[in-house]
Amino acid sequence: KLDLTAAVPTAQPITVPMNALEAPAGANLPSLAETFGQPILGYRRSDIALQHARVYDTAFGGEYARRVTLTYVMADGAELLVESIRPIDAITLLGGDFNLQADRLYAMAGLDAARMQNSDQICVFGQGAGAVYAITMPRTAEFQLETILKQTLLVSPPEE
Repeated sequence: KLDLTAAVPTAQPITVPMNALEAPAGANLPSLAETFGQPILGYRRSDIALQHARVYDTAFGGEYARRVTLTYVMADGAELLVESIRPIDAITLLGGDFNLQADRLYAMAGLDAARMQNSDQICVFGQGAGAVYAITMPRTAEFQLETILKQTLLVSPPEE
């Protein structure tokens, strides 16, 4: 008999946290994706510089959630935070005092996405096969939101 259930990958729980990995500007995104264990959300425009990258684990549900945080600096000096989080349930770690904006859907790196915001920030988030992704930016940069979302992409770990 053919067992089709074996072909479905399951997310491995993170039971032992890793030491945080800090990377300066110009970090190698495929290497960060390899450490993360899933594709990560990245940004392709060169006019917004990657200032800092961090891969770290956060306590979550009796185990850990792995996170990749990419901090980009926009032309006006405002920060654009690009996050990848796994497992998917750990989307609650985005937290914050946000209100969901359910009036329309967004697209980010080829994924359907939703928007939430508060008086200071906008957060657009979506779900991939094994991780959740979010972009957080100041409300003052709202006029750039569509352009920013069009420049997002999923960066996969390097091929073996």
